[in-house]
Amino acid sequence: MRNYLLLGVIICSILSCNQKQNDYKETQNLVADSSLTQVNKTNEVEDKKELPKRVFLKTAEIKFKVKDVVNSTYNIENICNAQEGFVTYSNLVSTINKKETIPTSIDSSVETSNYSVSNSITIRVPNNKLDTVLKDIAANVDYLDCRIIKADDVSLQLLANRLTQKRIKKNENRLIKAIDNNNKKLIESTAAEDLLLSKQQQSDNSKIENLSLTDQVNYSTINLCLYQNDVTKRTMFAHEKVIKMYEPGFGSKMAESLLFGWTILMDILVFFSKFWAIFIFVILIYLLYKKFTKTKITLFSKS
Repeated sequence: MRNYLLLGVIICSILSCNQKQNDYKETQNLVADSSLTQVNKTNEVEDKKELPKRVFLKTAEIKFKVKDVVNSTYNIENICNAQEGFVTYSNLVSTINKKETIPTSIDSSVETSNYSVSNSITIRVPNNKLDTVLKDIAANVDYLDCRIIKADDVSLQLLANRLTQKRIKKNENRLIKAIDNNNKKLIESTAAEDLLLSKQQQSDNSKIENLSLTDQVNYSTINLCLYQNDVTKRTMFAHEKVIKMYEPGFGSKMAESLLFGWTILMDILVFFSKFWAIFIFVILIYLLYKKFTKTKITLFSKS
């Protein structure tokens, strides 16, 4: 009986120890979960502190029809100047689609031209005045084809460039100290100098990129495409008086022709005169032939 009691006491003790161990593990898990949650909350707070203020790079693209491209161009330029902006590009062109000239009388004609006018304008205005400029430009719109406005958050890109500059600056300082304290060969010093120059170039590029982004953030870019209905224009103009070429009279022409004929005749005579020896030889042959023929006929008659 005592043995059974002792066994029961031992079993109860073991169960009690297991229960305490389980309770201890649960407590440790709860503490660990609580600590992990606290760490996550701390990291989230630190991340929020490190996040930079949002910086937006705004651009706009608008295509629309106006009543008169030239007048609207002047109006847009005035709006831009009034809001402390500036025009960076303007390409106003007139394209002739068709041209036709029709005579209306003996001395005049009408020229009919059909042409289209358009202009591509790029302006930059202060970021905080973008909405005002767009509203003022809208007064010129006769028909709106499309209107696209973009706002790109470049805050992280600016932060990345600044951090890159800091890292490169620290690296530069270490390289400068290493070069100043270097007593080794010239080749190693030259390699270190080249590496330092490369780091400085990287730092300059990051700085220039940040300045470019800052400029684009401060001044928004607006691309405009203006056009109007085709224009038909008619212009009457007089024909130019036709001036005839001078021609000499009949007598002058006859005298010139006779002189020309006489010149040809003289040229022919001069040409044949070069063969006078041949002519004399032919004449002598002819005379001898005639004489021989005559003598022969006489002898034949006598016989």
